[in-house]
Order: sequence, then C-alpha cells, then structure tokens
Amino acid sequence: MGLRETINQKPWLGWTLAGVFLAIGVSYFVWVRSAASDPYNPERLQEIVTIKFTDDNSTMQIPRGRLEKMLAEREQLTESEGITNPKTNKPTGFLYNEADWKEMVNRINADKAAGMKGPEPKPAPAPK
Repeated sequence: MGLRETINQKPWLGWTLAGVFLAIGVSYFVWVRSAASDPYNPERLQEIVTIKFTDDNSTMQIPRGRLEKMLAEREQLTESEGITNPKTNKPTGFLYNEADWKEMVNRINADKAAGMKGPEPKPAPAPK
C-alpha cells in the first residue's frame, strides 16, 4: 500500500501531517522574527547605519555596533546630544531615524543603570 492510498483511507493522518508542518513553519517564522528584534543580535550590530551631523550637514556610515560602543563609553547620554563630529568636535551626530535614536539612547542608559546596581544580594540561608 502506497502513501496516497494510506492517506485516502485515513484522512486524519494527512491532516495531522499538515498540522505538524504548519506548526514547524510558524515556529520558525516566530523564531526568526524574535531574533531580528534582539538589539544585541550580531547581524543587527553589523548593519551599516548613516549618521547625519547637524552642524555641517555631512554624513558618515558606520556599523551599528560601533555606534553603540561609542555611546556606551560616554559618561552621560541624552537624546539631544549625539556623537562627536570628527571635523568640528561637536556632539551633533544623530541617526536619521529619530525613534531608533531615542530607543538606542534609552536602552543604553537603562543598561548602564542596571550595571551600576551591582549583583543581586544573595538570600539568607534557610534555618536548620
């Protein structure tokens, strides 16, 4: 008996197989989408972003990871102060996408604040 005859005799087997393939496809789609939204995904950090300097309207393209490292090394981050323009030495460099810039600055500030808190205190041992 071949596969076609078996599925014709037992249609539930075909529907079960179709459901398994659908579940695998949906799981893969969700996994790929969640990996792309991770701000520390290596592929995202290698993405080239364009920085526009507002003082002289010049642009510069650098990897997102290098930009985030430059921001993380600074003492204080604000949304109104960008990266330093190498020509004028003024902090006027921003991403074109303003929402992306704000999200990046807020996330780096939150990561710094979480890092300054130190490790979580260990709970007291249980009484014997």
